[in-house]
Amino acid sequence: MTDLGTLIGRYVRPAVKAAGLGESAAGFHLEGGNGDRVILAFQPYEFDEGESFEVFFVTVPRSYWDWVTRDAPGSGEPDAGGAVARCDIAPPPGLGFVFDEDDDDEDDDEDDDDGWEDDGVGDPYAHHWALSDDDDLRRCGPALARLLQERYIPLMRRLLDREAQSAAVLDPDTEVGPLKARDLVTAFLRVDDAGPAELESLLSAIAPDTPNRTALTGWLRDRGSRT
Repeated sequence: MTDLGTLIGRYVRPAVKAAGLGESAAGFHLEGGNGDRVILAFQPYEFDEGESFEVFFVTVPRSYWDWVTRDAPGSGEPDAGGAVARCDIAPPPGLGFVFDEDDDDEDDDEDDDDGWEDDGVGDPYAHHWALSDDDDLRRCGPALARLLQERYIPLMRRLLDREAQSAAVLDPDTEVGPLKARDLVTAFLRVDDAGPAELESLLSAIAPDTPNRTALTGWLRDRGSRT
């Protein structure tokens, strides 16, 4: 078994600390002057074929975190529970986890195929990095550190700008995908800067079937009037 903690400690932590990221229980993070955070996190997996991990970052606007924790203000540092967008960091060719499709039931046929090619979703393991042995560790660790330094930490830093984040979330061609309905993400990213007319337009755009819509729009309206 190859320990993900070893990869993080040996390769990732030095790279992200040098780039100015902080560290908390939620993961490594960048923080803006308004309290917004972008959090880098890892998720390990074990399969019969070996081990893998995913690495991704999420954006946590302070406005949305304050909504999530409205009943317990000051309840701790922002974490992924307040995330509105996510970016998965895929491994370069040759460093990804390979799932052995030969282990599928022999009686599967084209009409009963549990593979991923034709299900409209794509490869569910596309963002899994291989971590089954020390060779994976030695190859994936430096590659991930380099990707973070050259590409993803600069992207994380750009997304601390709410306008840049809003544009990325609204653009289906970017790597950054919304975790909430886009109308909600836009409202929480704009609430602290929008004027009264813009804010009312944002609130009216929130879908009628949004859970807790009345309380949510009231809270946003109140926050907007105080900023």
